[in-house]
This record gives sequence, C-alpha cells and structure tokens, in this order.
Amino acid sequence: FVLPESLAFVWDAAVLNEIFVAPDYRGTGVADALMNAAVESARAQDLPLDRMVLDVDRENDRAQAFYERYGFDHWGEMVARDL
Repeated sequence: FVLPESLAFVWDAAVLNEIFVAPDYRGTGVADALMNAAVESARAQDLPLDRMVLDVDRENDRAQAFYERYGFDHWGEMVARDL
C-alpha cells in the first residue's frame, strides 16, 4: 500500500507484501530463508517497528501454516472491492 509522506510513520509495523517460492523449490527451505531475511531486515531498520504484518488468502492452508510457524497470529480481516 502507499501512505502519504505525512503519514509514513503512523504504523508501528513492517508490512510483508509477498513471499513467493517457485513450485520446484517449495519444501527446500527457500521460504524459511526469505522469511528470516525479511524479519532481520525489518529489525535492522532505524524505525519504531514492533511487529510485522501481512495478508494471506484464507484458502491457502499451506501459507497460513507457514506463517503460524513463524509466530504470526490472526489479526483482523482485510476486505476489498473492485474499483
């Protein structure tokens, strides 16, 4: 998402937009390496961040299990509409 510069520090969370692993590499540890890199990158920022948020398709059980393994909890629900 995009925030106007004046609101850039309203959130206290890093936003993980996407992790995608090509099918041939799933189950090989690539997703773990990407998640660890994302978390470490967020921690290394000189910003007042205290959590990481993301959205995941409710029908993507594999992704939900992956994120839960990394300590993510359900935290509301995103809604959308066509423009």
